[in-house]
Amino acid sequence: AQLKIMLTGLKNKLAEWGLSIHPTKCKAQTTNEEWSTRGMVKISEGLEIEILPKGGCLTILGTQLALETGTSKEVQSRISKGWKMFFALKSILCNRAISLKRRLTLFNATVSSGVLWCTESWALRATDKQHLRVAQNRMLRKIVDVRRNGTESWVEWVIRSTRKSRQIAETAGIKCWVSL
Repeated sequence: AQLKIMLTGLKNKLAEWGLSIHPTKCKAQTTNEEWSTRGMVKISEGLEIEILPKGGCLTILGTQLALETGTSKEVQSRISKGWKMFFALKSILCNRAISLKRRLTLFNATVSSGVLWCTESWALRATDKQHLRVAQNRMLRKIVDVRRNGTESWVEWVIRSTRKSRQIAETAGIKCWVSL
């Protein structure tokens, strides 16, 4: 009832200025367990809004906002987008004929910037930080391409190549995504 009163008032005020609420862009989230109505809800004549399902999230300017999981869904979405950018540029980022410094500069300007866009409001949990660290380290290992010695185990190689990749990245001015 309160939502209907507020949105009807907003609709009427906007109409005074010749504006209207766009029905496909007006959505609502709730964490109220007793709220059973989901989907399109009629507010008034000519105005319906979508009540998102439990656990759903709003996407505003490419940013996912979820009431229940905080930034976790957004972090996963950004990491996924980061991998898409990485693989779109893989032929350049992993090309050993191009200087490593240039490849890392490109990585920082494209992939890092894409993952970290508009992150000032993130309240990261420990698991979110770990996911960001793991994704960045995997990408850096692919770019730096530290070769595995025949005598070392896979775990030893991951530890050694991650340390070397991080060291080279820091020398090139690339900061850990979690520290920004």
